Amino acid sequence: MRYMSLTMKELNPRLPETVQPARLQVLLRDNSPRIGSGEDMRRPVVLVLPGGGYSITSEREADPVALPFLNAGFQALTLDYSCAPDRYPAALLQAAATIAWVRENAAKLHADPENIYVCGFSAGGHLAASAGILWNEPVIAETLGIDNRLARPDGMILGYPVIMYNEKGHKGSFENLLGPGLPEEAYTKLSLERRVDDTTPPAFLWHTWEDGSVPLENTLELAAALRAHKIPFELHVYPYGGHGLSVANEQSSQTDQPEIRDPHIATWMNLCIEWIRIQSSRRK
Repeated sequence: MRYMSLTMKELNPRLPETVQPARLQVLLRDNSPRIGSGEDMRRPVVLVLPGGGYSITSEREADPVALPFLNAGFQALTLDYSCAPDRYPAALLQAAATIAWVRENAAKLHADPENIYVCGFSAGGHLAASAGILWNEPVIAETLGIDNRLARPDGMILGYPVIMYNEKGHKGSFENLLGPGLPEEAYTKLSLERRVDDTTPPAFLWHTWEDGSVPLENTLELAAALRAHKIPFELHVYPYGGHGLSVANEQSSQTDQPEIRDPHIATWMNLCIEWIRIQSSRRK
């Protein structure tokens, strides 16, 4: 296994400076003549984007999520992206630059450039969905000096994501992302259920019915928008459990947090791994 830790300037020197430095952690499985298809094996890639309301990036939704994907045979990356006081589009540019960097270095990373997935939770789910839905925004090509298609993920994995700016949304995330006190239309422009189009990639979605911080409607409205544009998705709604569950086991919780450990909700990870394998097989 190889490990790398990269600054944003190492990904793309044109990325703007930010108040809160960002960093990419890369976990790579090396190929072997005795494993899989040998030295030429190209693996799916999962880029993990932790949540935290665009104010922090939660450690609970970083390594505990990346490691199961690595163990499944994928290449796993975690982006500690810039949050408030940095504003949009800083984090989106960092995610886009990461996806483009993987594609441009796919051979060295033993990565499949047509199997790159963004995996985000809560506000990190908003960022992951932004990477998939807003991949063709002019600011990406203009700032990074790349073809937008290099920055488009092949799939989105969204756990209890912030999607909407309305009474069912998480307005604090939008205020951290864009700044407080802006006109309503500034926030609704990034209400992502409105921005889905025919170029949006497929999605794996999961949420809990009881989530009181980011209501289930965020995922349901996104699913409806995907359906309207004939974008395939897999959706799991768990009947119990609150917000911020991550992988819902002891790897992402403290010993005094039994409420965020649930073996039923933890099934989302294996379901997601299988979903990625299905997506991979359909592209062959």
